[in-house]
Parts: sequence; structure tokens; C-alpha cells
Amino acid sequence: MNLIKLRNFFILIILNLCIFNNINSYAKENNIKSVMVGHLYPVMKNKKILKKLFSKINKINPDYIFVLGDSNLDQLKTIKMWKNKFGDIVYFIPGNNEIKDGTLNEYKTNVGYIQKRVETKFINFLIINSNDKVENINTFIKNNMILNKEKQNILLVHHRIWDDALTSFKPYEHNKSFYFNEIYPNIKNNIYAIFAGDSKHQYFYDYVKTSGNQNMNNIFWLDRVGNINCYSIGTGLGKPRLGFIELVSNKEYPAIVIPHHINTEFDGPIPISRIIKHPDSINPSQINFKDSISISNKIIYNYEKYRKYFSKPFYIFLGILIALFLTKFNSFLKS
Repeated sequence: MNLIKLRNFFILIILNLCIFNNINSYAKENNIKSVMVGHLYPVMKNKKILKKLFSKINKINPDYIFVLGDSNLDQLKTIKMWKNKFGDIVYFIPGNNEIKDGTLNEYKTNVGYIQKRVETKFINFLIINSNDKVENINTFIKNNMILNKEKQNILLVHHRIWDDALTSFKPYEHNKSFYFNEIYPNIKNNIYAIFAGDSKHQYFYDYVKTSGNQNMNNIFWLDRVGNINCYSIGTGLGKPRLGFIELVSNKEYPAIVIPHHINTEFDGPIPISRIIKHPDSINPSQINFKDSISISNKIIYNYEKYRKYFSKPFYIFLGILIALFLTKFNSFLKS
């Protein structure tokens, strides 16, 4: 009897392994997985962070890896590091960080290409040099798009090419040197999505205050122009979070975006001591107003509560005072 139970137990294990392998095989055949990461140069000398990043990518077991610029890709040791770790599934996209003496010559020597078409089972990836002049970009896209809709086209760039808020005067400077409407007519019906690897610092910052507001938890964000989904996936300083994405593609859903990150300093919420508050921010009150409280806390609370009622009259009154002062001052000067 025990032998029969033991036999059935082993049969069950074998059946489960077969089912699991079939599921994995089906998933592998019907999906491709890509990892996309960008703006890594702030952490490229930190071996501990890179080890954690590579370990996380290795667990995802992607079919393709795309490094979307600003990641020391002009340095041969960086290219070798990626290739030695992951082999030929790694592809590179140039950013402004890779420009040296106004060119991408060193980058091209190390990588072997500047623009490239990577055709997969479900997706036609177009690696674009967004540092270049718009005529060259349009020519490459026209010559490499697939138009029969059997496979979707996805652009991989460094700059947020759909965002015209930050531009440079000419190619091969810090930002793109064209407006999106110079490219959009060429791609509006044939590009499914755009992924950009530039830093999030155009709109968010980490510890060091730059543009926009502080957001150390950002992994990626999505804009949409016409029918094109436009993703910003570049990390910032890589501290306290280093974010990147996994892209799962199949025939029905070409771009399923899965966010990933590694904690490089601490887990959980950002400590309050590290937060750079918005100018309009007031610390939340932790006080029970039925108890005795300080006059200053009462003033702050009541100011917030009734500000909308007296702020407008106050500014009108202030404007009148300034006008009267300027009138008197002008009369004084004439006299």
C-alpha cells in the first residue's frame, strides 16, 4: 500500500513538472520580454548598485535588453561589462552623455552602430539617435518601419522627442534640436510607442533640487500624443531608488509595461528629513484641538482653513496701497 502511495506521489510530481514546463514553454513562445533602462551614469562606478541591478535583470530573464543612453556607453569597459554579463541580447541607444567633442565616434567604435533595426517575433524595434538632425532621423524611420501591421513598430530613443519644452539650438548638444511636429507626420500611423531613456530630472528631482518637484519614487511615466504612447523610463541619481521597466510583447498586446526598481539606500517611504517640501506645504497637524495648543499652531491652522476667503481682498488692498504710494512718490519727484 505504501509503495502504491509513493508511486502515485512521484507520478504527481512528474505531471506537475511537465505542466509547469509546458506553461513556461508556451509563455516563451507567445511572449517576448525586454528590459529597458536609461541614465545610469550616476551609478556606473558603484559596483554594489550595479550588482543589485544585474541580479534583478537576470531574474527577469529577458530576451532583449536596451540601454537607452546617458550610461557611459562611449567607454569600452561599459560595453564589455554588459556584454560579458548578458551576451548579445544587449543593445545600446546613444544619449547626450555619450557625445564627445561634438560626435559619437567613440560610441560607434565601441558599440558598432548608432542607429539600428532590431526585428523580433512581435515587435520591430527602431534604435534612433535623437542627438542627430531631424532629416537623418526621418530618413532612418521611413527606411526601417514595417507598414503591414503584422508587427508593431516601437521607437527607442534617449530624449523625450515628443516633448518640445526643452530643445537645443543644433544637433549633438544636450537636448534634441527639433520639434516633434517635424517627425510626427512620418510616424503617426505607424509607430505604436516611444520609449525614452533620458533622466527624469526635467520634471522631477531626487536629493538635489533642479526642475519641477521632488519625486524619488518615480519609475516611469506615460504621455500620449495622438495614438502613440510615449514612455519616460530613465532613472535620476539612482538613489534612493533605481527604476527600470520590463516590456512584455505578444501579438495581441505589443507593449505591456511592468515597472521594476531596486532600493539603493532604504526601503519603504522616503524619510521626512530627506523631503524638500513644496513652497505651499505646511506640516500636517498632529494636535487635538480640544487640548491646549500653541497660538502659532492655531494661527497656522486657521490661516489654512480661511485663506481662500481673505487672500484675494488682501492682495487687492495691497495693490491699492502700492498704487497710492507710487502716485505720491511720482508727485514728490515732480515737485
